[in-house]
Amino acid sequence: MRTRAITLIGGVALLAVACTTDPEGGSPNRGSGSETDPVSIENAFITPQNVEGLCALQVGDDAGFRYIVSNISDTDSATFTGITTDVAESAEMTPPGPKTIAPQSEINSGVDGADLAPGDPAFTTTLRGLRENAEPGQSFSVTFTFADRDPIEIMVPVEACPAA
Repeated sequence: MRTRAITLIGGVALLAVACTTDPEGGSPNRGSGSETDPVSIENAFITPQNVEGLCALQVGDDAGFRYIVSNISDTDSATFTGITTDVAESAEMTPPGPKTIAPQSEINSGVDGADLAPGDPAFTTTLRGLRENAEPGQSFSVTFTFADRDPIEIMVPVEACPAA
């Protein structure tokens, strides 16, 4: 009787393993064989100001926006054209216009002294006319657009308040 029970349990276990949906030898994390886009967004933060001890951005306020756009391609440049978001009326880059990111380089918005390329000035980005109150720790969807590739949409947090 005991041998029959062990045989039955073994048979059920064998059937359960045989009926799996994972392909043989496949990785369940789906990490192998994927390609990484050579352009990425790093260190993106909406930046509040600490005014009279209050650190929050109110509806209608403007907010600074810091980020780095990296291009790890060995051969292809990328043309960054702008930002869209539902959290603000508009996103304004100063100076305006597309920014070319050479292969194996990056551009920085809101980082003092950052250069796009030799002779090109650093730039800043401002979110004009916030549509929602924003406090440190909250995140909002922001889309980075390009002339020569698909847009990149990420969640961007409101940075911790600077010291008063």
